[in-house]
Amino acid sequence: MGLLATMWQVGPPAGTITYNRCISACERSRHWTQALDLLADMRRRALRADAFSYNTAISACVKAEEPARARALLTETLELGLHADAAGCNACIDACGRERDWAGALALLSSMRGLGLQPNVISYTASISACERGEQWALGLDLLSELPRRRLRPSVITYNATIS
Repeated sequence: MGLLATMWQVGPPAGTITYNRCISACERSRHWTQALDLLADMRRRALRADAFSYNTAISACVKAEEPARARALLTETLELGLHADAAGCNACIDACGRERDWAGALALLSSMRGLGLQPNVISYTASISACERGEQWALGLDLLSELPRRRLRPSVITYNATIS
C-alpha cells in the first residue's frame, strides 16, 4: 500500500495491473478489508477495475468468511458490465454454502448459464455442499445426478459433499 502511495506521489502512477497485483497479495494474505480499500481507491482515482480485480476481491472476502460482501461484489461486477467468470461465481456459491443459503447457491448455479458461463465440477460441488449445510440432501443428490448429463465427472470431493 505504501508503494502505491509512493507511485502516485513521484510516478509513474499506478495502473490497473499494479492494483490487481496488490489486491491479489491482499487475497493471498487474507487482508480482505485492504482488498476492498484498493477497489475503492481505484474508483476514486478513475481507474477501471476489471473482472480480475473483482474476482480476486470476491475470493478474499470468501476466505475471510465475509460471504455477504462477496455476493455484493459479484452483483457490482455484473452491474458494471464486467464479465464475471466461473471462479468468482464458484466463490459466491461457496459463500452461500457457508451461510447455509442453499437456495442462493442454486440460484447462482442456475444464473451462470445466463451469464455465458459453463458451471464446472467445482460449481456443482459447492452447490452440493450448500445443500448439505442447508439440510437439503435430496437436492444435493439431484445435483450429483445432473453431472453426467452435463458431461462432468464428479470428484472425490463431490462425492464426499453428497455423502455428508
